[in-house]
Amino acid sequence: AEQIVASGALPYANVTFDDGKAVLKLELLTKYYGKNLYLMAHLGNGVGYTIANEELGKATEDLVLGSSMEEMKDFAAEFDTFHVKPVQEKKLSYEIGLHMNVGVEYAGKVAYLFSKNVTTGAYELSKAMVVSEIGNVGLMASEITDVMILITK
Repeated sequence: AEQIVASGALPYANVTFDDGKAVLKLELLTKYYGKNLYLMAHLGNGVGYTIANEELGKATEDLVLGSSMEEMKDFAAEFDTFHVKPVQEKKLSYEIGLHMNVGVEYAGKVAYLFSKNVTTGAYELSKAMVVSEIGNVGLMASEITDVMILITK
C-alpha cells in the first residue's frame, strides 16, 4: 500500500517492500499518471526506485523491481565495490531512477556507477558522482539491470 508524502519540492507516493521480490502492479503505476507527484519504492535493503509522474503513463505492464545489493570484497584495488542485481533484467519504454544506499561512511567520496547494457551484456560507465551526505548514489536509466558501484578508498 502506498502513502502520499508531501515533503520536499514535490510530493510523492511512497511504497515500501519488505523483501527483494517487489512488484509494482500496472494499476498502481497508472493510478498516479498526470498527478503532480512521483512514485518512490523502497525495497528495504538499501535499494530504491523512483518514477517521475510523466513517465508513469508509459508503463504497459507490472514492473518487477526486486533487487539485491552486496559488497564485493577485493573486487578492485583502490575501490570498495557494491553489486546491485535485479531479480529480472528488463528494457523499459520509460526512465526510472535507481537509488542505492552504500553507507554514510562513504559520504563525500567519489563513486563510479557502471550499468550492464541489457542488449550487449557489456558494463558501461553511467555516472561518476560524489556519495551524498546520507550515503546515497543514484542514476536514471531506461533499463533495470546490474549496476556495479566502485567507490574510491
